[in-house]
Amino acid sequence: MIEWHTREHMPECLSIPGFLTGKRLRLPTTESYVYGTVYAAEDVEVFRSPAYLERTNNPTPWTAAAVPPLSCL
Repeated sequence: MIEWHTREHMPECLSIPGFLTGKRLRLPTTESYVYGTVYAAEDVEVFRSPAYLERTNNPTPWTAAAVPPLSCL
């Protein structure tokens, strides 16, 4: 999961026009680590843009295998 996140997910998101930065966070207080990502964008419209919707509506095979529920989008 970390390899997918580092090599595909974050670069893919940050390549979308309007995304400014991203940071992966880890909450080490559970037996299995919980990860989350915080992104900064120019404004909320970035999340309605054709480029963003194309990525979220058409996941790569690696994304589909890594996170089937992908409920955070």
